[in-house]
Amino acid sequence: MAEGFAEERDLSIGTTLNAIAHLEQRFGDIHIDLARPVAFGLDPCVVEKLEVNGDEVTLVVQDKVSRNTAAILKMRNLDREQYNVRISDAEPQLFSRGDLTSGIRVWIAAREFEGS
Repeated sequence: MAEGFAEERDLSIGTTLNAIAHLEQRFGDIHIDLARPVAFGLDPCVVEKLEVNGDEVTLVVQDKVSRNTAAILKMRNLDREQYNVRISDAEPQLFSRGDLTSGIRVWIAAREFEGS
């Protein structure tokens, strides 16, 4: 390595982008673990609420950046063959375990945040 390399170049941006890409590939933009149950979203998706009742999963999700965002939702630790999934105000949709494990495309609408 050239002398002074660490002082002259900031590798943190590239490392951060690589980490985000890895997280999105593995977990999707929105991830639900039904064993706990817990849900989290990656930027710009923010999960505000998760409710699980048998095969019904309801999420309230916001997009902090865009007007409408196509996001990939992935789930793990599913114990049923199908789930009815409702995202925010949308109608519930029926998805198979395989599709939810692999990831489905959902639309997230932007909402006003308190304090913004």
